[in-house]
Amino acid sequence: GLELIKYWHLGFSVAFGTKSGRDSGDESFMKELIHLRQKGDIEMSLATTSCLNGMINIITKIDDLIRSAKTGIRSPPGEEQSLSKEEKVLKEGIVGSCLVELRSMLDVFIFSASSGWQRMQSIEIFGRGGPAPGVGVGWGAHSGGFWSKTVLSVQTDARFLVYLLEIFENASKYVTNIEETTFTMQRINTVLGLCLTAGPGDTVIMEKTLDLLFHVSVLKYLDLCIQNFLLNRRGKAFRWQYEEDDYMHFSRNLSSHFKSRWLSVRVKSKAVDGSSSSGIKATPKDDVRLDTIYEDSDMSSMTSPCCNSLTIEWARQNLPLPVHFYLSPISTIPLTKRAGPRKIGSVHSTHDPTNLLEVAKCGLFFVLGIETMSNFQGTDIPSPIQHISLTWKLHSLSVNFLVGMEILEQDQGREIFEALQDLYGEVLDKERLKRNKEVILDDEKHIEFLRFKSEIHESYSIFIEDLVEQFSSISYGDLIFGRQVSLYLHRCVETSIRLATWNTLSNARVLELLPPLEQCFSGAEGYLEPAEI
Repeated sequence: GLELIKYWHLGFSVAFGTKSGRDSGDESFMKELIHLRQKGDIEMSLATTSCLNGMINIITKIDDLIRSAKTGIRSPPGEEQSLSKEEKVLKEGIVGSCLVELRSMLDVFIFSASSGWQRMQSIEIFGRGGPAPGVGVGWGAHSGGFWSKTVLSVQTDARFLVYLLEIFENASKYVTNIEETTFTMQRINTVLGLCLTAGPGDTVIMEKTLDLLFHVSVLKYLDLCIQNFLLNRRGKAFRWQYEEDDYMHFSRNLSSHFKSRWLSVRVKSKAVDGSSSSGIKATPKDDVRLDTIYEDSDMSSMTSPCCNSLTIEWARQNLPLPVHFYLSPISTIPLTKRAGPRKIGSVHSTHDPTNLLEVAKCGLFFVLGIETMSNFQGTDIPSPIQHISLTWKLHSLSVNFLVGMEILEQDQGREIFEALQDLYGEVLDKERLKRNKEVILDDEKHIEFLRFKSEIHESYSIFIEDLVEQFSSISYGDLIFGRQVSLYLHRCVETSIRLATWNTLSNARVLELLPPLEQCFSGAEGYLEPAEI
């Protein structure tokens, strides 16, 4: 430990001299490696990142050993004065003494990760049958495929970045409250991006990443974002306050859901009663589950097999994740009130419906927190949340009503759902006004950017039929439910879905149950002058 402190931490150039072509003074070995990483090519980046990973790993192990050896041992009086500089660093902890350098290193890798996940998303997405031909070597991908040096560098940086974030999670006592708040926002955006870079061989890394994302400190920060949003928009916050036990409850449920949903092995379900393996039955009215992020055939209680070799199966993996993965807790709900055929291997036969409903409630809090944070930070800070289509976000809210209104039975769930509707309504109005200006400048532009049929499923009209059926049978004109249904009559919704919604509501004779325009969660002018009238 003393030798490492002397040569790695206190002064690399003094011991070895500098060969990087610059006057580095008494720069540490870590700073020299960071400089080489930034000035070198991809191979140099891989080499320096691997070296840094090994260094930090050794340092933390030494700290752990020293800490365990000192347990129960009292230092004799006057020992502090006799210790050398290296010995003092070793006694206090190497990691704690180089937090400034580690923070500088963290900023470098966070900046790298902000563009890394976008490179992964640019690669052609593949389905449950495995990767598309050529996706590994980069057909159709500007930065190369999953097996390119570029992606390898991105994933290597991501693994090391997770390690650094874990260190700072444990070292939070060294930072002030203001620094911690800023760092928490930065950490959330980074972790969301890291989730999008993980490949099939990164299951363990993903588990650590999810633990960071659902840490109690993160959930407390999201709660703060929610309260600030409510105070700015409504002048008052929620009538309740979350306690430590509530945050722990959110953390357990969300972590368990995401690990089960996204880190398990896909199982091809066997069709029964005329259902197809794609999740849509031959008779659509019997089962309206669409091939979206909440499809049950993608879920399994099985865990991913341990990879003991370089051979990794891609065909049954959920990794890399889609950019809208964080919406899954409010899009994966039990069919408790609809009888209808079940499929072998269905999630609904292996998971407790009550627990899934609880996950949806926790998911509402998490999604609202993520969205309010993204809304406050602006567009200058890169975040995966800003790259997700509003179509997916609005659809995830509608999914909750397929099984009834259980999620609105408690005041907390109801108010959070309404706040999320209001937030998405603001985003919808801003985008509509922006599109209207573009239409004025260019007559060929179209304002129908909510393309549920194009982005979610080509049979989305079936989903609308079942949603309206639920609305007419159990809602009794509920305002929150009515606001969600009326969304599909908005001018920004593609014409085919808007017409299908109008016809279905008209045939069911429930148009009068819809809320007045001023109570919809988007501006009233967004519903006026539809093209079909």
